Amino acid sequence: MKPIKTILLGAGLLMLTACGAIETTTRNAPTPSGLNTLQSTPAPKATSYKVVDYTLRVPATLSVSEANTYYPVADIVWRGDPMGDRHLQVARMFQTSLETAMPSMKGTQDVKLTIELVRFHSLTERARYTVGGVHNMVWNMEIRDAATGVVLQPMQRVETNLPALGGAAAIAADTRGNTQKRRVLEHLTQHFARDFGAIPQRTLAETVEISRR
Repeated sequence: MKPIKTILLGAGLLMLTACGAIETTTRNAPTPSGLNTLQSTPAPKATSYKVVDYTLRVPATLSVSEANTYYPVADIVWRGDPMGDRHLQVARMFQTSLETAMPSMKGTQDVKLTIELVRFHSLTERARYTVGGVHNMVWNMEIRDAATGVVLQPMQRVETNLPALGGAAAIAADTRGNTQKRRVLEHLTQHFARDFGAIPQRTLAETVEISRR
């Protein structure tokens, strides 16, 4: 049976299949408690793991800012998509990156990830077209055996940063089609592929494009 990939947004659960259909379900358990005690540590490099299933949680309690200031105070700051549901846009980027990285994972133990977003801080228009900055992404992640449900890694804090282009460099990148969304997708894809044992055989740019369907 093909594994089920799910995204939990606030109190509702959105099931995104490979063809992009969305259905509601109540399959998953509530968000784990005690996340404020988690330590900031990188995900383990576990070459024996192969991700076959995952759940993405983007709590509705995460604040969003559309303020065009250099550094808005919010959990989610994202301008790489048109104005819309930023929680869902960020969740779909994580989904795309995971789906792109998964075929390259050759580990012997099938696992399921639970990822809960903590922070997704990209650049506003003002910052991007002047000084640049950093794309900062933080989440909590749990790893379970896909068959038994046994916890292999309890919830841990994971953080990754990508230098963000600014000024003329950002404009030139946009002209080439190397948008900030493309760069963030490639970065997240490489992060998941590296932490779970392999880099995709095709270039990241190619695989990101292939996963958009």
